Amino acid sequence: ALRRRQRRAEGRESLKAGLDLAITCGATALADRAREELAASGARLRRERQTGVDALTPSERRVAQLAAKSVTNREIAQSLFLSVRTVEMHLGNAYRKLGIASRAELGGALGDAELPVDVGAVLPAGSAPEGTVSILFSDIEGSTATLDRVGDARWLELLRTHNRLLRAEIERAGGYEVKTIGDAFMVAFPSVRKALACAVGMQRSLAAHNGNEATAVRVRIGLHIGEALADEADYHGRAVVVAARVAAEARGGEVLATSLIRELAGDLDGVTFGPGREVALKGIREAQTVHPVVW
Repeated sequence: ALRRRQRRAEGRESLKAGLDLAITCGATALADRAREELAASGARLRRERQTGVDALTPSERRVAQLAAKSVTNREIAQSLFLSVRTVEMHLGNAYRKLGIASRAELGGALGDAELPVDVGAVLPAGSAPEGTVSILFSDIEGSTATLDRVGDARWLELLRTHNRLLRAEIERAGGYEVKTIGDAFMVAFPSVRKALACAVGMQRSLAAHNGNEATAVRVRIGLHIGEALADEADYHGRAVVVAARVAAEARGGEVLATSLIRELAGDLDGVTFGPGREVALKGIREAQTVHPVVW
């Protein structure tokens, strides 16, 4: 606006500040627009040296971090809700900026700047994580049969206890309760570590509380990570569907995690996975490998 009112000198200072902020935030489109306005105002722009980890955009860093953990391009595309071509483009840009030529060099090039498993983990209590989120689904195995066996009043007591125990673990792990439907929970986490800690905590808490077999509450839990589409207070997208389908494959008392969760977890302290098994998930074309989490 200042440029259009012939106040170009004032406009340049604001545009330069805006350009610096856009570059810092990785807002490529805004940075390009600021450069165009600066050029139109008569400013001379020095060519910036776009190299090194700091030159990576958030998307390039996320893709590079997954690739460094030996996640395939197709798996990255599925988890981040991208096309394989887009993943390849981000990787190509990352290679160029990092000065490397292959996937094998990513770990060393990223170094300490590699995005940790806990990327985005610092959130105010109760905040909804954004972007790539770890998603947990749980429900009670055989809930209808249990209701029929113990009666309405006793079932309501069991359900209230179940909800109280699970919500305590969600709060302890820093999760975001998206919704409950009957005895099912959907929870989102900003990190794999927090999602795994919550799932394990849920099973241990329920196991410690369960009494006789007639009233034991056995919960099945599924975990997946991916780019979820936020809409008001809910999440949508393929990552959500996969997490729900994985939970449906679990048995009572079991936590099942997708291979992507397993890869990103790496060697987290206190987390052990059992052998993977291949499952066909309803509505998902490709078979998925899932791993039981030992708790």
